[in-house]
Amino acid sequence: MGNVIVIDGATNTQVNAGGAGGEEVAVNPVTNRIYIANKLDNDVTVLVEQKEQPIPLLTRVTPSTGNQTTSRTPSFSFETISTYEPVTPTPLGVHFQVDTWQGPWTQASGSNAVFRGQAATLSLGTHVLFAYATDGQDAGINGNTLSGQATIGEIAAYPFTVMQASTATALTTDVNPSVIGGTITLTASVTAIVPGTGTSTGTVTFLDGTTALGTGSLNSSGVATISTSALTAGTHSLTARYGGDTNFAASNSAGVSQAVQGTTTTALSPLVAARYGTPVTCTATVTAGSGGIPTGTVTFIDGTNTIGTGTLNRSGVATFLTSTLTAGTHSITAAYGGDSNFTASTSLALTQVVLTASFTISGNPSTVTVSAGNPASDQIVVTGMNNFSGIVTLSCTAGLPSGASCAFSPASTTPGTASATSTLTINTAARTAAIVLPLSGGRKPPLFAWWLLVSAITLGFLQLAIPRRRLHLGYALALLLVGYVLWQAGCAAVGSGTIGGTPAGTYPIGVTGTSGTAEQTASVTLIVR
Repeated sequence: MGNVIVIDGATNTQVNAGGAGGEEVAVNPVTNRIYIANKLDNDVTVLVEQKEQPIPLLTRVTPSTGNQTTSRTPSFSFETISTYEPVTPTPLGVHFQVDTWQGPWTQASGSNAVFRGQAATLSLGTHVLFAYATDGQDAGINGNTLSGQATIGEIAAYPFTVMQASTATALTTDVNPSVIGGTITLTASVTAIVPGTGTSTGTVTFLDGTTALGTGSLNSSGVATISTSALTAGTHSLTARYGGDTNFAASNSAGVSQAVQGTTTTALSPLVAARYGTPVTCTATVTAGSGGIPTGTVTFIDGTNTIGTGTLNRSGVATFLTSTLTAGTHSITAAYGGDSNFTASTSLALTQVVLTASFTISGNPSTVTVSAGNPASDQIVVTGMNNFSGIVTLSCTAGLPSGASCAFSPASTTPGTASATSTLTINTAARTAAIVLPLSGGRKPPLFAWWLLVSAITLGFLQLAIPRRRLHLGYALALLLVGYVLWQAGCAAVGSGTIGGTPAGTYPIGVTGTSGTAEQTASVTLIVR
């Protein structure tokens, strides 16, 4: 029996293969060659393996970005390439598996040259996709290549990683700034970052700094909300923390600065009536409802018109000074604008009275006495009120007795910070003596009365001159007697009578001052003797 030598490249193993000729056989598994020694012929026979030529049918897997996917059931695209010559059979299908060659292969959908397939649910981590193409060049049983011996193209291997999708969490609040004790709603939205897709599930924790305010569950839109009224006065840094789920990674939102303001009350100090053109001081006090001192400015408003602003001092007090308010009644309010820690507030309206600019006139002295025919003088004093500075024109408007007239020097005057004066002169007319008949009421006797008196006296004396003394003497004495009686009666009634001039008496003289539409009147008493 001969010897058989098996050569594995490093060790020679001699095997007694038997045989009459005592031949020896050597096998090289690396080159797949068999060497047989022919002793009789003193040579070696080399047996070379007839290799099956590879099928020129390739399958190419379209790679995902970064060879990563966030889908637990990822989809793949396959491209088939055939280089048969001289005739190229059409690739008929693609089959694939993940992480194994064992068990059944899944057939992809589609047609030459693009096919698609979706893997079953995969765990997080690295996986390998295996895929091959067929073109019908097989030794199937009754046409069934899966049950028979299929001749397939080259198996492609594509490594990829299934990982959680990155997420972005955004936080918003519905009221900012809010009021201490007031309710605010916090809303967190969680979205997948490309290439991740889909909607996150799970919960979001809302934080004030490091203090949890509450937890909300994501809805079908990836949104979670909570409401809270627990925030204290001041500025808070709020965040939302998404805890992640099987498919989506956790993420934190950026901080949101939430201002929670304390309430305030603004009060306007009582206002004092002022003359037109004089300064008016408005004072407002802003008080915090929860402690602390508000800062910022207060706007002072006349009706709907802003008249000025004042800055709060360390005591929460603001003032504003103005001299521009018109004469009349004004409704003043103070509006505090708020700051980062305190809310705005507005005071109740208060009434500010600005007195109308005017003047007064008076006589100094208020009574003057004069004899008829002489002038009377008096000082008229004009005093401005409420910052009045107009020109006042003077005149006598009532009460002058007959025969009297008045004049002013100067005729007009302008009061300033001090009173202005003008001299009033009242001129009276002199009276003359006159004969007045009895019962005439002080009137002049008529002309015929004087003729009667003169005639009686004349006839009396003529009778005394005529002869026949006795008769004429009687008539003469009678006429003289009548004339004497008339004379005595006339003289007794007329001796103290006057005519013309300014009558004696007491007269209230009206003095009027006029400036534009403003008018003032004073009374000066004139006594005429």
